[in-house]
Amino acid sequence: MAAPALAQFGRPLLVQRFESPTRIAADEGGRMFVTDYDRKSVVRIDPTDRRYLSSMRVDGKVTGLAAHGGRVYVGNESLDRIDMFDVSGTYLGQFGGISVNDPTEMAIDGEHDRLIAVDTGAKCIRVFSLEGSGTLVSTISGPGLANHLLQHPTGLAVDAAAQEIYVADGGDIDNLIEPRVIIFGYDGTYHGMISGSGGTQGYFFSKPQGLALGESGHVFVVDGFLGRVAVMDRATGQEVTTIGEFGEKVGQLRLPLDVLIYGENKDLYITSNQTRRVEVIAEGGKK
Repeated sequence: MAAPALAQFGRPLLVQRFESPTRIAADEGGRMFVTDYDRKSVVRIDPTDRRYLSSMRVDGKVTGLAAHGGRVYVGNESLDRIDMFDVSGTYLGQFGGISVNDPTEMAIDGEHDRLIAVDTGAKCIRVFSLEGSGTLVSTISGPGLANHLLQHPTGLAVDAAAQEIYVADGGDIDNLIEPRVIIFGYDGTYHGMISGSGGTQGYFFSKPQGLALGESGHVFVVDGFLGRVAVMDRATGQEVTTIGEFGEKVGQLRLPLDVLIYGENKDLYITSNQTRRVEVIAEGGKK
């Protein structure tokens, strides 16, 4: 039986059903979008009453997502590229002019005119100018077994004020490199790491995915295998609390992949891939 696509506090809120919700993003105007991997589409949601508005078809499996300036940027896993659409769904062409091998996540820094994308296949981060059809500005990290290098990057968030990029990385268990969040400066300088070790609960990451930056230096890390969101302290690297629990009931998470803090109330939107829903936790981003 198909699950309702969007739910909050046990109530279905959206008639449209997802098959495989992956990433979620909102633009500076408050328009909200969700990628549906299996349906090869991007769904637009009205965040006021959380109902389906429209969808745009993509020529390939969709992963990463960002929206800014009337454009929607979509990671096309099938064609190893970033596609551009306007908000009505009209295709505008390829962004960036280069191949991006599995663009699993993206973020926008409008202040510095940058789109930043995870290139999972190349184990690096691509930084593009937003002007026109996009130009590659720099590449951060790359293959290697050093602990501060990326092994399997999957998600990211950007702190524009600090000019820092937070990257969720799956590590390399065979080489004793644990899953973690690595922090880089815009110039590629290594700024630190949140390993998830230590803290009051001895938290560790299993499959870190989407990231969001909250208030008071808190970093929200989606943990796909454990079915929850870990709230980590940037300064200490330790967990503050966890949000959600593994399961298939409304309000529970099974393979969550992304998180978004939205609006003045700091509501938390979480894509739950295997339950085919987006869960909403009122004021969850204030933690």
